[in-house]
Amino acid sequence: MSTTFGERLKEKLEEAGLTAAELARRSGVTKQNIGRILNNTPHSITGALPRVEPGTVLKLAQPLGWDVNDALLAAGHAPTDMSKFSSELNRRVSLLEKALTAPERAEMLEELDSWTSWYLAKIEQKRAKEGSADNEDDPGVGGSVETGMAYQ
Repeated sequence: MSTTFGERLKEKLEEAGLTAAELARRSGVTKQNIGRILNNTPHSITGALPRVEPGTVLKLAQPLGWDVNDALLAAGHAPTDMSKFSSELNRRVSLLEKALTAPERAEMLEELDSWTSWYLAKIEQKRAKEGSADNEDDPGVGGSVETGMAYQ
């Protein structure tokens, strides 16, 4: 199972029979940035791994026929359709529950409830903020218009 967005992107490129150069041409994302994503190249100074901004994810997903919500989840972003997020979360919880003892499950579910409440509040805050400003050209907080990537 893939663990990084770059690995998932590689899979999608292979499924679509496209090269990175062709994806760059179709998506408008530079070949260099696609290479950084595919190789999970850390920042040259900080060593931080790249975080692909939502706008870049959307540009890459479209020419690959990749479901936007799946692509956003793969990149670590909230999907546009929260039911997709919910079903993926439930699937992952189910897998974890099978591997844990009863006390571990109880602790995990308690932490998950707390995290979910916090995360949903953050999503609502972000949506409220986005609703108050025209951010169509903004690639995302901390990102770059040129790269569409941020480093954490």
